[in-house]
Amino acid sequence: MSQDQPDVILPGLERCPCCGRGLLYLDGTANSRELLNQAREVTVPDHGDKPLYRECRSCGARWHRHHPASMLRGVAEPYVDAWPAFGYRLPSDAWFPTAMRIFDGAQAFDVLPKATNDTSHIVAPFAGPVYVVTAWNPGGRPATLAQNEALQRRMDADVRHRGWHVRQTAVFDTELRWAEESTALLGLSEHDAVTLAREYAQPTLLKWSEAGVTVLTSDTGTTLGAAVPVTIRRRSGPTCPMRTIAGDSQEDVVCRNPGGPWVSASIHESARWRHQRAMLLSTIGCSVCHGGPSDGPGGRSLDVYPQLVASRYGPGRPIIS
Repeated sequence: MSQDQPDVILPGLERCPCCGRGLLYLDGTANSRELLNQAREVTVPDHGDKPLYRECRSCGARWHRHHPASMLRGVAEPYVDAWPAFGYRLPSDAWFPTAMRIFDGAQAFDVLPKATNDTSHIVAPFAGPVYVVTAWNPGGRPATLAQNEALQRRMDADVRHRGWHVRQTAVFDTELRWAEESTALLGLSEHDAVTLAREYAQPTLLKWSEAGVTVLTSDTGTTLGAAVPVTIRRRSGPTCPMRTIAGDSQEDVVCRNPGGPWVSASIHESARWRHQRAMLLSTIGCSVCHGGPSDGPGGRSLDVYPQLVASRYGPGRPIIS
């Protein structure tokens, strides 16, 4: 759980204590709508007309202003709660719902949590079960993109040295808030897969079988929860993950950075967007620009502190010592 205190950057203006980018006027006035990275105050009718918590639209974190549902609601309580706060997500919660993209040569398959109205399906391209292990964010703590990439390269070299049959894989949030490089292990025993996850300080791993996708703990190999049915789709046509997030119909066009190097809010938005793009390019790739430059303003934001990538365990945020 983050212990950061909300940082007032201007008189009457507060920033998100988790990512530092979501901004909100303390009085909750309509002026917040003019902010590029505005947060929002959420009011639950059952608790009166006082806001119950604040929600950051940049990283999705929530932080309480009051003790909810108690007589002490007027007492400030600036701690971070809900997704994606550090230390709050149980392993089963942190690993569902997720999607997987498995690369098989020039082809890619998406394994998605099956919606109730989703009838599309293709035959699984591999004989199961398939175990999916990542080296990212060891111990369930977010790391920088460079650290995660180095850990994944180490694990990939390790499994190749062992002669295991593997496929490059990405595991990601269905809304693309985070993504991580992973390795799909084919024709491997469950014991070896669990042992590999434990060796790389991963609390859990995924098992994909005919029943669906389940989560296994790396300490005992115990299954967490029931299998989640999945839909398998073959990727076709050029798509841009950043345009997919924005709901842009022109997914085959190079994405555009919405921020710019002009004022504080737009600089933060430019940095947030750039970090998310770097994470997605590293994990699921882009079939439009193939990692090339994006469109947008001529200038760019410069990082003052190293940046943790967003993950299933927490949001992207600067490392401030």
